[in-house]
Amino acid sequence: MLEQHLEKRVSFFVNGDPYFGYLLKQTDASKGEYVPETKNDNTISLKRFDFGISAGLGLLFPIGQNIAISSEIRNNVGYYNITAVPVFYRGSIDTAATNFLIGFVYKFGFKNY
Repeated sequence: MLEQHLEKRVSFFVNGDPYFGYLLKQTDASKGEYVPETKNDNTISLKRFDFGISAGLGLLFPIGQNIAISSEIRNNVGYYNITAVPVFYRGSIDTAATNFLIGFVYKFGFKNY
């Protein structure tokens, strides 16, 4: 991801980049009080490759010379139809995901945050 930090101390950043995905396996599972436990492998119903754009906003909190904690909200928007089976009324299924990320950052080198 390309990042641009906008301040010195607690820094605000924006980032964005294309993403590529590869599906390993997709399983549906259900379990309920009146429904028996079931698991279905649906990998064959989806295409293996995915492509789209990721963009995010976040904060970086320095806690040492080369250490920081980051908090970010990121959105992924897919540009590729990932279904391998027909969808009602010529529809498509694309990736649309919003993520909240918290991370630990260690900066190699001599530059401080």
